[in-house]
Amino acid sequence: MKIVHRGDNGYTDIIGARIPKDSYIIEFIGSVDELVSFLGIIRSTISENEALREIATKIKSIQLTLMKVAGIAAGDHRYSDLFSKYVEDVEKEIITFSKIVNVNHCFVVPGSSLESSLLHFARTLCRSVERRAVALLRNGLINRNIYVYLNRLSDLLYVYALYVDAIRGIDFERLD
Repeated sequence: MKIVHRGDNGYTDIIGARIPKDSYIIEFIGSVDELVSFLGIIRSTISENEALREIATKIKSIQLTLMKVAGIAAGDHRYSDLFSKYVEDVEKEIITFSKIVNVNHCFVVPGSSLESSLLHFARTLCRSVERRAVALLRNGLINRNIYVYLNRLSDLLYVYALYVDAIRGIDFERLD
């Protein structure tokens, strides 16, 4: 494999353009990549537990969807129209799992288990992605449904964190 040095001057290639590595587009794509990678850590950690394998499978699907988000930000809009369905799917998932854990939207102090703490951290990474997505939304580089998906995804990760502890019989600490 030959090493290519095209990025050594502070620029990188995205679909149809060569842009600075510190552009808001690259910052966004990098944040999505960080979230996708961290979700991989979570997936490999929780898949060891039979009771959590369903969540691991769902996380892999989230990873693939987030990779589509990054592709769209880079200029590949093949998947843009799918996001209204993805938003619906995430909302249904939030409702389903919220009923299981009886979520009363409270502040939770992460640390009750490794798995839920990792999910809480992923939620914060997702919020960071969402904040970076604002510039792309304003500039028409992503559609509103993609932005809404990112917002709902952080809520879903919160619910997953509570669910992981609930099915293992672990109480999570709330801020009263």
